[in-house]
Amino acid sequence: MGKFLYALIFTIGIPLLIWYWGSSVQINRDVPFDESIGICFMVIGMLFISIAMLQLFIQGKGLPMNAYPPKFLVNNGLYAWFKHPIYVGFVLLVFGFFIWQSIPFGFWYVSPIIALCCLALVYGFENAHIQKIYQPTNYHTNFYKALFDSDKVTVSNRILIALMAFVPWLIVYEGAIYFGPSNQPINTYLTPKSVKVFPAFIILYSLVYPFVAMVPVLVSNRMLLRKFVFMSWIGTIIGGLILWAFPFVAVADVTTPDGFFADWIRFEKQVDAVWACLPSFHVFWVFTAYYIYGLKYKGARNFLLVYAWLATIACWFTAMHAVFDLAVGYLLYLVARNYDYLWKRLSILVEKLANSWNATQVGSFRIMHHAVFPFLAASTGYLILFSILHDHGLIIITGCATLAGGAIWGRWIEGSTALQRPFGYFGAILGGAVALVIMASYKQISVFDLMAAISIAAPAIVAIGRLRCVSQGCCHGCEAHNNNGLLIRVTHPQSRVVKISGMHGVIIHATPFYSLMMQILILAFTSRMYYEGCSSSLITGTYFILSGIGRFIEENYRGESQTKYWNGLRIYQWFAIVFVLIGIGFTMMNSSSLPQTNMNLQIKDVIFACMFGLITAFAMGVDFPQSKKPFSRLA
Repeated sequence: MGKFLYALIFTIGIPLLIWYWGSSVQINRDVPFDESIGICFMVIGMLFISIAMLQLFIQGKGLPMNAYPPKFLVNNGLYAWFKHPIYVGFVLLVFGFFIWQSIPFGFWYVSPIIALCCLALVYGFENAHIQKIYQPTNYHTNFYKALFDSDKVTVSNRILIALMAFVPWLIVYEGAIYFGPSNQPINTYLTPKSVKVFPAFIILYSLVYPFVAMVPVLVSNRMLLRKFVFMSWIGTIIGGLILWAFPFVAVADVTTPDGFFADWIRFEKQVDAVWACLPSFHVFWVFTAYYIYGLKYKGARNFLLVYAWLATIACWFTAMHAVFDLAVGYLLYLVARNYDYLWKRLSILVEKLANSWNATQVGSFRIMHHAVFPFLAASTGYLILFSILHDHGLIIITGCATLAGGAIWGRWIEGSTALQRPFGYFGAILGGAVALVIMASYKQISVFDLMAAISIAAPAIVAIGRLRCVSQGCCHGCEAHNNNGLLIRVTHPQSRVVKISGMHGVIIHATPFYSLMMQILILAFTSRMYYEGCSSSLITGTYFILSGIGRFIEENYRGESQTKYWNGLRIYQWFAIVFVLIGIGFTMMNSSSLPQTNMNLQIKDVIFACMFGLITAFAMGVDFPQSKKPFSRLA
């Protein structure tokens, strides 16, 4: 019966929900492809799903159900290329369906969310589940082998490396172009002066394309090619987030003479778009290629560097980019080039913070030094909320209800003699939501607007608050079995990692920091949606969906000994799934846009924010260590 219901949910229930969800909201965008492209996507997706399922049935001796896995691990055929080809096919099928039906919301919003949900299922459950059940020792796809094999680089390796380097970036960049400009663009040309164009520089500008594209062809060192791919991924992820999250355009009053080169410039501008300007990927790519070529052809390094700078200047002289675009593009290159060093430095800093627990005893109570983080988080969130709502009483009451909800929830779910005042994220959300509903009816304000405002402020609050988690040791990570991730050792005896979970000196994931990075992503998109005038219900739904996806993955890397399990998942993963479903429900509701207001903060507003910050700091950073009363102790 369980298998039948499972199959029913995934083959009928979820597809129907996706179709209904994608069709329920209208947005002012177009689907950029013809229906024939959609049909091709659907056919390819169905082939992937069918072949992969057939392989699991014949070779794996089982059914394609992660809750009821097959007897044997399959690692050939499609599975030699993709570890999870069914999900790849399903994502293609969803995108194809919405292209075929020409449903913009389904294409631009629902389909990417479905892709993220598949990633969450893989990294939040399936990868660890496969490792636990089958314990594979050498289960790597052909893409992985193209990067890490020790054999000579073959033509097929070069093709795979080119696909890995360029296809993700093309999807992100071209997607931004097809999506269209912002409703309220910000021009990166800071001055209104006209820009004189030097048409001949378009040659140097356009040579960047073959210069970068030839890297997988001309470079034969696998380590350098691997570095090239990793740099491209970092540039795509960080640069893509900037590109999608901020409404920058590069529009200048251009004086362009007539002629062949001038026509060439106009053609380039038609291919690209002024709203896909920051960061300048031209600069990022040309310096990335220069760096890889320079390591391979050391004698030509200076010549290559000169060309990279000339190509950068060409971006300005052809009015393709403002100086700000170029600077951000170069900074992105530096980050990608030094990613390994920066990641190690970040690990060291996080580890220092994780071992920094300290407190000052004042009479019968104790002030923990990490109370500074709840203070900063609450104060920052307060100012964001006040800049939107302009109501001190509403914010303070809602904030106190959030604290109370988090404390009650934490005590109910995780409370123990060793941990008497934990705070639960889901309880905080529930407490705040109850307060918002009550305050909305009392003050005659739209509850959707209130929840959207919270959805904009909450990621900033949680992101800063996660630094407290690192210092205190709560929400800590599980033991790391490989070198992948942000890894730390905790030895401080007062950290919950040591005191409650007994993981002294164990290499663990810095899981709260994973959450912090996810909150930055959520903040970027909810803020952009607010700036663009999206409906309050859509902003709120986006917050719930992305928070649920992030928490589902995060839980797989958490290692608190007191966390409960239910039906193979951590209890918080079930709550995360509920969050996603709630978010879907919100996105399908009709509401007006959240009114946009100016900051106009005064000194009294900052004082109120600091007062609420002190209340939060007391709740989360001050305790009574000699008392045995409920909620008296934090550590």
